[in-house]
Amino acid sequence: MSSYKKLISDAIINPDKADLSLDRVDCKLYASTNIFCRCGTILDQKSIHVLYNITLDKIDGACCPACKDYIEEYIKVNNIKSPFLWKTWKGRKTINTKKD
Repeated sequence: MSSYKKLISDAIINPDKADLSLDRVDCKLYASTNIFCRCGTILDQKSIHVLYNITLDKIDGACCPACKDYIEEYIKVNNIKSPFLWKTWKGRKTINTKKD
């Protein structure tokens, strides 16, 4: 069974881990289609951070762990109001959810 099929079947069989399995599919997909981060670091499925825009229901991009903090700072400095979700191999983290 391919690794994509395994991740998707895990999401179907075990609904408690569905979010993690589907996040891993996004990590695999983005790591295989975006080989390099903007800083030049090679992206791999277990270290990539995929930025998901909750409001627009779309993925806005992906980066290496070192660039993650820079992107969070960019969101704050530019007063971007949309809530985002970092999808990683180990789980997810919501950012920018405060209402002004």
